[in-house]
Amino acid sequence: YEMGWTPQPHRRFLLDYYCQRLDWSPSKGQIFMHNPKTGDGRITGSAASLLGLEKALEDKDADAIKTAVSKIIMMHGLVLAYGGIPMIYGGDELGALNDYSYLKEAGKKQDSRWVNRPKHKWTTINRELSKKEGLVAGIYTQIKHLIALRKGIPCLADLNNLDLLELGNPHIFAFERRGKESCGIVVLANFHETAQVVDSTFLKNLGYYRKGWLQELTKGKKIKLKSGLLEIQPFELLWLKQF
Repeated sequence: YEMGWTPQPHRRFLLDYYCQRLDWSPSKGQIFMHNPKTGDGRITGSAASLLGLEKALEDKDADAIKTAVSKIIMMHGLVLAYGGIPMIYGGDELGALNDYSYLKEAGKKQDSRWVNRPKHKWTTINRELSKKEGLVAGIYTQIKHLIALRKGIPCLADLNNLDLLELGNPHIFAFERRGKESCGIVVLANFHETAQVVDSTFLKNLGYYRKGWLQELTKGKKIKLKSGLLEIQPFELLWLKQF
């Protein structure tokens, strides 16, 4: 209500978007615990299928596959940086798709939550992981890299030290985690399908800007700011380190 939204239509939109009720949505989630009287329900599905990878692979759409992978990495990067104890659902670190085999079992077919409880075929998984440039290996390697980064950043521990940042761009989710001894991380995520820009003045004020450069951790690179604006690519995740 404080944001000016009416909860019921917003919730209904989320169900429609994630559960195949909108032709243009890339998501292939399933509904469970549906209440026909209120229209309410819950959403289930693997991260990859919810974020569009399953549909992109079915359509053999290279651009959509790239977009879905970016969403998967972005969302896991937010989970790992936001706070508390990060939890990754088994199979999501591999980009596992929905498993519809439950529909063939009488004792399971009435409960769509089984779609996200796959029987992992480890021989196949290990073969895919051995393909260094493959889709599964790419997702796994990037999430593993984010986990390793998190372990080495003290201020990402569960310290109740999160501050949300309002940047004037509704497509950018931003927050800061600040600890002791100049340990600080600003996390930026672009939830839009086009590149977005934000005024970088706040980064300078918070101590993340030095001589025109930003230090980005997930890609291990410095970002040169040629103007006062920071451009963030579609579904891109940035972890910026305090100098």
